[in-house]
Amino acid sequence: MSDPWEREIIELHAFFERWLSGDDPPTDEAFQRVRTALDDGFELISPDGRRVERTPLLDRLRDAHGAIPEKRIWIESPRLRYAHGPVQVATYEEWQEDDEGRDGRLSTVVFQQVPDAPNGLVWQHVHETWLEAP
Repeated sequence: MSDPWEREIIELHAFFERWLSGDDPPTDEAFQRVRTALDDGFELISPDGRRVERTPLLDRLRDAHGAIPEKRIWIESPRLRYAHGPVQVATYEEWQEDDEGRDGRLSTVVFQQVPDAPNGLVWQHVHETWLEAP
């Protein structure tokens, strides 16, 4: 069995795949998975350098339900880089594929331990960098 940080990375991305493909129902209950995972101060730095805060990210994701029925997302090479007290930092490759092709990104995530969050962790920050597809 994997560690909580690794399970959280895999499970949240599995949610993204189900949500974007429309496999999850478009309900508040289903969407709660991502709401509880992202800290109120969450920020994503996208591969092209754009900063996206939690609320606009959640709004765009909510509106994208079922927008990419053929979307496939998977994680490779997860690795814990740092852990001290309630903070954990991990890296992983995120790969996405749909009708338009495949792309990858190397991501770094900062987690904070929160007992009632999914897998006991909330996402504080993610920074992504493009990878070339194999």
